[in-house]
Amino acid sequence: MKLKQQLTIAFIVSVLSLIGFSFMAFTISANEYLKFDENVISLVQGWESPLLTDIMKFFTYIGSTVSLIILSLIILFFLYRVLKHRLELVSIHCSHGWFTSSQFDG
Repeated sequence: MKLKQQLTIAFIVSVLSLIGFSFMAFTISANEYLKFDENVISLVQGWESPLLTDIMKFFTYIGSTVSLIILSLIILFFLYRVLKHRLELVSIHCSHGWFTSSQFDG
């Protein structure tokens, strides 16, 4: 795509995001958020099932600090040994290193 088209698309997305944020801010300031929350809560509770609960518990476990460290080490090993990538190791180490060290700062 040309630069002008990319900038136009970025501008449109930015304006739509601003409109959406402004709408949410207005509804919160007008105390309409309770109705919104009740609608979302009832929608999500309608999806509740034992299978979906187990799936979400799995995703919660994957998001824990210990799991992220283990997954990061596996990915680093795979990139280094199998695919022979070096630059990706630096970027992954920097992004995950900051996240995991901030978890232990207390």
